[in-house]
Amino acid sequence: MDLTMRRLESGEVTEIYERHMVRDFPKSELKPLALILEKMEEGLYLPYGLLDGQERIGYAFFGRGRNTGYLLLDYLAVFPQFRSGGYGTRLLPVLASYVEEGGYDGIVGEVEDPAFFQSEEDRQIKERRLQFYLRDRFEQTDIACQMFGTEMLILKLDFKNADTDEVYRCFEDLYQANYTEEQRRHVRLRKL
Repeated sequence: MDLTMRRLESGEVTEIYERHMVRDFPKSELKPLALILEKMEEGLYLPYGLLDGQERIGYAFFGRGRNTGYLLLDYLAVFPQFRSGGYGTRLLPVLASYVEEGGYDGIVGEVEDPAFFQSEEDRQIKERRLQFYLRDRFEQTDIACQMFGTEMLILKLDFKNADTDEVYRCFEDLYQANYTEEQRRHVRLRKL
């Protein structure tokens, strides 16, 4: 079937958050539900359900900035019963199409840096996550960040070929718009 995306209402976001996101992401990476709902009300947060036909198979949550045309891919997950079915690889082009058709400049996101690992297994997992995005038009930028103690690489899927300085400013705007002041104290961007 064809994969599509549908904008989610606050009740659907609450259900996905409480049922899935709390298991899909470490607590340190998870924004409070109240903040997500608040940013939705402000028009700065765009949550989508990922559909195969009429069946919801996962979700993609994007943050918007106030002064940038890029969207931050904040959370992306396929529900456990649909994992290992090839959906992940098929979803990234769908996300790219929706974002481009929506008139945005591109998608940016963070992925854990495989150079910082606890074990060989941890390094391999981080490397697989990075390669997942790089296989589907994402590029690694010359920007990294430390986020809540975790080293992250900054990726972009760019429709307008922004340079490093523009992507850096984009992230500053996205973080300003989508994180609380307390959370921003735990995020440090840097150029490589």
